[in-house]
Amino acid sequence: MILQDLSKNYRRKNTSPRCALNVDISKAYDTVDWDFLEDLLNAYNLSRKFVNRFMIYVRNTSYSLLMNGRVQGNFKGAKGLRQGDPIYPLLFVLIMEYLTRL
Repeated sequence: MILQDLSKNYRRKNTSPRCALNVDISKAYDTVDWDFLEDLLNAYNLSRKFVNRFMIYVRNTSYSLLMNGRVQGNFKGAKGLRQGDPIYPLLFVLIMEYLTRL
């Protein structure tokens, strides 16, 4: 709907030049760099104590591999946000707000 509203008057002659850009963010959760996230939270002037504790929570991710109902191993996450966690959509909105303003 937003695209339709934006492109509705796209070819009008009495408006300023415009550009439309389509960005695919389908895998964006998997590619969020944690150092960037920490810098972004600090840029929003959140409490240093909160940011430090939150980054401990984010950086200490581990994943277990299940096969036939048994744990077959695990590994530590390197970057990205875990899908399904209630706080991560908010973080993703903050990241997208930064990228939009950039």
